[in-house]
Amino acid sequence: MMFIFKFNLSIFAFLFAFSSYGNSISEFNFDKGAEGWAFYGKGEGQYSKKEGRKNDGSLYLSAQWGDEKTAHYYLENLKPGVYEFSAWIKMFEVQLPAQGDALWHFYDNGSGIESVFRDVHGSCEWSQIKYKVKVTSNGSLDLWFRLKVPGRVWIDDITLRPEVKGSSDKLLTRFPLKKESLQKYLNSEKAIPSTRLRGMELFSFEKSQEELEKGHPFNSFNSKKYTDGIRSAELNQGQYYNFDLKKLPANDWSAFEYIELDIYNPLDRSVQFYLVLGDSSSNNYWSKLNHKTKLASGWNTLSFNLKQWVGERGSHKLKRSLDLKNLKEFFVVVDPDNKIPTTKKFLLDKIRLSSDESPVLPKEILAFDFTNHPKNAMPGFTPVTSQSLYRNERGFGFVKPKFWRMQDSVYADTLNRYSISMTEGSFRIKLPNGRYQIHLNINSMGYWDVPFWRNRTIYLQGLPAFKESRSFGKDYLYDYLIFEETEPVIGDHPFDLYLKRIFSPYVKEVFVNEGYLDIGFEGDASSIGLNSLILFKKENTKIGQEFLANLEEYQKKSYSRIIRSIPPRELGKNIKRKKHVALVNLSSRLEPKDYREPVKTQVKFLGLKSMRLRQLIQFHGVGSETKFKLSLSKLKTKKGDQISGKDIVLSRLMNSFISENLNHETYLLGGKYFRADHGGEFLVPKDESRYILLEIPISKNLKTGLYSGFLKVNFNKEELQVPIEVRVKSKKLPEVMLPVGFLGLDPLQKSYFSGKGYEKLRWLYRDKALKILSKRGFTSFSGLPKVPIVKDGEDWSLDFRPLEQLLRKANRYGFKGPYFSYGGEFPSEYFDDLYDYDKKTKQSNHKKLLAPFEAGLKKLDTQIVYTFSDEAGGYSDKIKSDLEFAKFVKANYPTLRLGGFTQTGVEELKELNNMFDFGFYANFNKSLGKMKNQKWGAYNGTPRALDDPRFGFGPMLFAAQKEGLSHYLDWHMAAYNNYPYFDLDGRESEIAMVYPRSDGSLAPSLKLELSAEGLQDYRLLLLLEKLVKRKNPKNELFRKVAKKWLSKVLKTHSLYQGKEPFTARNKGAYSKFKGELLKHVSNLLN
Repeated sequence: MMFIFKFNLSIFAFLFAFSSYGNSISEFNFDKGAEGWAFYGKGEGQYSKKEGRKNDGSLYLSAQWGDEKTAHYYLENLKPGVYEFSAWIKMFEVQLPAQGDALWHFYDNGSGIESVFRDVHGSCEWSQIKYKVKVTSNGSLDLWFRLKVPGRVWIDDITLRPEVKGSSDKLLTRFPLKKESLQKYLNSEKAIPSTRLRGMELFSFEKSQEELEKGHPFNSFNSKKYTDGIRSAELNQGQYYNFDLKKLPANDWSAFEYIELDIYNPLDRSVQFYLVLGDSSSNNYWSKLNHKTKLASGWNTLSFNLKQWVGERGSHKLKRSLDLKNLKEFFVVVDPDNKIPTTKKFLLDKIRLSSDESPVLPKEILAFDFTNHPKNAMPGFTPVTSQSLYRNERGFGFVKPKFWRMQDSVYADTLNRYSISMTEGSFRIKLPNGRYQIHLNINSMGYWDVPFWRNRTIYLQGLPAFKESRSFGKDYLYDYLIFEETEPVIGDHPFDLYLKRIFSPYVKEVFVNEGYLDIGFEGDASSIGLNSLILFKKENTKIGQEFLANLEEYQKKSYSRIIRSIPPRELGKNIKRKKHVALVNLSSRLEPKDYREPVKTQVKFLGLKSMRLRQLIQFHGVGSETKFKLSLSKLKTKKGDQISGKDIVLSRLMNSFISENLNHETYLLGGKYFRADHGGEFLVPKDESRYILLEIPISKNLKTGLYSGFLKVNFNKEELQVPIEVRVKSKKLPEVMLPVGFLGLDPLQKSYFSGKGYEKLRWLYRDKALKILSKRGFTSFSGLPKVPIVKDGEDWSLDFRPLEQLLRKANRYGFKGPYFSYGGEFPSEYFDDLYDYDKKTKQSNHKKLLAPFEAGLKKLDTQIVYTFSDEAGGYSDKIKSDLEFAKFVKANYPTLRLGGFTQTGVEELKELNNMFDFGFYANFNKSLGKMKNQKWGAYNGTPRALDDPRFGFGPMLFAAQKEGLSHYLDWHMAAYNNYPYFDLDGRESEIAMVYPRSDGSLAPSLKLELSAEGLQDYRLLLLLEKLVKRKNPKNELFRKVAKKWLSKVLKTHSLYQGKEPFTARNKGAYSKFKGELLKHVSNLLN
């Protein structure tokens, strides 16, 4: 049976069946491949080996909602003239969009793009398209097929031949989909079978197994450290170890999901490890499977997914997995870049292949996984994608859906990772009548930001069953700070504390009496993130609960493979836990299992005006859980002068899961931020430590003298008094005269949440952030609020009031500028509206606002630096376009200063770098000191969570300023990515100087206090520099010694000393430096 439809399309017409072509100029039957065809865009595009019209082979396009997948071919050397183009297409459930294109076919003969059709949709058997096309004198023809809606399309038997007279056009012939085709496609959607527990050992490195375990490259072994048997293999740092795949105990790995191994790191710091696999199609980095992770000190058990797409974690240029039956390459290497040179041996043991056992779905339970692709579904669950429209033959699917987005939370377990967000529609399932219990998950964790919805409703059988609203900013803030009071302890798992709360299901009983269950949804953007659905009859509740319990255990295990836990550090053999209370040094890594020997027995401070004195105190549960209670006496002089008690802060260091790597490869439990309201009374578990930070600010008006008092500690019916002395001098710390601070400013990120009061809350926390930075001596930040365009007919203007308000607040706290734009809305959104990188300037709008823009900037009376270029020679790859834009701004906006994040020593970047008024450099050479028209600085010296920023803000800044550096911004004031207080979600690890609290305050992070200590020591170095220039017979010897030491500091901390000049090389190095600095300053002040 044949159906014929007529289309009123303006260009050409299509689709009718014919049997004879005559002499073809070009022909593609795809029997042996698709050479020359290119696929690009999001979605699936590839050569299909088994789906052809007559023989095997065709082009295949598949898209989910939000995808746009294209197949392209370029024909050349054609004779000019009129040709007849013919192709055959087959479609399955190509959806009709509310607006825009469905399946779009178009071409370009050199005269511009011509559309043949744009909105073909539905399902059909192989059907022919046919139209006439003119080849011009250039003799070329570009052909495109583009799928822009959910659906699947196959393309075959493409021919191009000279025009045949009498051939008709403007017809579309479609053949209905056959039942056998429908059944085949529905069968392809069935659940992935539950996986079975499998394991195979490749190498144990035991001597008794040498004959069986050929193929490994190791020839030295260690008999003292191993995880199984009696020895392990030894590795040298930086050496590549290639395995002989032909001699491996197993060559076909397709039955396994993971490769696992145990590896020992002998160093006291983390180091990078790589495991790389390649198959017969692997010819470059992105076509191999590259696993890399940080090795913690001691033994690490590593688990790498064998079936993820090639490339690297979080970045895939080719959407394919390895052919595990035909592996061609396998090697491992530790620290290939020799970042941490060592002669110590790393150890490797127990290389094995494995698969987890997923819970078997009982026949009494239905389970659906809403996902972006069937292969990503939870084993045993029926996959549901945006292609899954309801039809009786399928038995489930969406009805009239309005999809919003396909969401990938990335750092979640298999079941919770993907979700389908929608704003309207329903999901229908054919069911026997009866009472059911449903477990419906409509939440997603997010990746860039948290869900920002205001309203959402679930309907069961057409009736409202669940409704949730967030009308005000405080409602959104309540959910945003959901983990504010969550403090993990040793033994806690992030899945239990965080993911279970985020992905908490909606549980409800519902009665089915018409043979189907209809679950309806209504909400705004991000409100409904369909994740999973599990349902069973009420009488099967026990079976259902058992399955849910097994499922949770599997989810936790799969999550543990995604993000690896680093166990607590082992104490040295010579350390004996004796002291309940100890004065210890600040450190970037403070773990609950640490025990630090006391560095002194009483608190003694040298207090200069504007200093903020800090002492870290360790409290240890020696042998048993211990309750500590603290109280602080008055600090006063013999004359009766005293330091105000309200200014002295006792705050407890709160533990959190911390990701050492930017992409959440690993995590550990350690101190991350301080809470002043937790410093008075607390419990410390047996053989664990907690930390209290004592802070004493020295105000400008405090009288000189010796202030004395004590910290009283009660525990185990004992009382301990820790003496405190603060010797206040009249000397004031020098001011920081260059811009120093952090990228970003806002503790509450910009959000699409549109409820009332959120912007007001952002201003409240923004003000607190400025205050907390100012108190610690920082002088700069980045991120400026939006300057809206105001339109009154043809009259356009700019509302500078939000920016003026921020700068007034900043000036009140002592900031002087310049102010940098990175991470904010101005002027980036202004130029986004008025400048197009492809179409250049939108001239009329630009001219309307040029004068108001310049006038507004001049009125601010400070420098605004637009840091528009973000590593143009690196990840953004925008050297040419950034250069063009810089020239445009220089020519039109003389008051606006330009800045960018860049590097030296790259020839292609020279012209762009010279356009910057303020350059931020990632590497340094002495050519920077010769720059005349640019102020150059540094950025992101310590971007990782456990980097110690004190050297960067202290001696490094002091030395770099002498070398010409004029500004420094580290990463980041508030880079939460997703939920604050939960590091393991979002795009990158959580780096923040402050954490917003629901009471409107900010909790300072450990990294902020370390940064502030470094900056205070920079100011002490400035003071010491002044002191050594003043000759005084009474302390001439001290002056000479201090001067010599200061010269050594300048040399030791030069920017040109190494690859990562801002980070410490030796453990304890900063404490030694600080002790010497205070000694020299004290000697010259006495």
